[in-house]
Amino acid sequence: MTPDFLTFVVIGFMAQLVDGTIGMAYGVVSTTALLSAGLSPLSATANIHFAELITGGLSGVFHARRHQVSWPLVRRLTLTGCAGAAVGALLLVVLAPRFVEWSRRAVAFYLLVLGLWLCWRARNRLMLSRASARPRALGFAGGLFDAAGGGWGPIVTSNLMIAGVQPRVAIGSSIVAEFFVTAVHTVVFASIGGLRPEVAMAGLLIGGVIAAPFGPALAARLPAKVVVFLVGLAVVLASAVLIVR
Repeated sequence: MTPDFLTFVVIGFMAQLVDGTIGMAYGVVSTTALLSAGLSPLSATANIHFAELITGGLSGVFHARRHQVSWPLVRRLTLTGCAGAAVGALLLVVLAPRFVEWSRRAVAFYLLVLGLWLCWRARNRLMLSRASARPRALGFAGGLFDAAGGGWGPIVTSNLMIAGVQPRVAIGSSIVAEFFVTAVHTVVFASIGGLRPEVAMAGLLIGGVIAAPFGPALAARLPAKVVVFLVGLAVVLASAVLIVR
């Protein structure tokens, strides 16, 4: 195996470990790595979604086995999430890189405020709101912006927690719903945008499969306030990456 391939295996392992634990950051970590390796935004996003389809699906299975999934919530997220995913993937194919730039600008500052608020709530041990999570709206927004590489978790998982969904259930349900959303992305990229397998895809896939069982186990063992703080921190870092780009 080449050094580059091993690097992508490590990146895939770390990205899936973080994503399986807090329900986000797979796209941000892997997109940054693939763009740095010289892949185009469309090629990087297509390869990442294909790898995440398998690794995220496995992670969802382990979350479900630990009873960290709300199936009614998954259904509501999935229905509109798949619609948003189709629209987002088509926009990326037709308008890239303009759509990528626009979508990242649109969500970056919102996510920064959201992440800081979650960190503050966790540190001050305050209960999160019990307001309606509006999963259908969250699903559509998450699917739409996830096409640009990494919008599902920061938008969906964090807002579910703010609405009062138990952190472990928010993470597990978000990951299971994301599997179907990612499947839509992959189909669109493969049929319209083209999906050219890269060495990076194989590395991300192998590393992610190895890491898949560990994230759900960590999510089950970490205290709820720690999970909320980690989610908030991840959202802040994700928004910072988007802003810097």
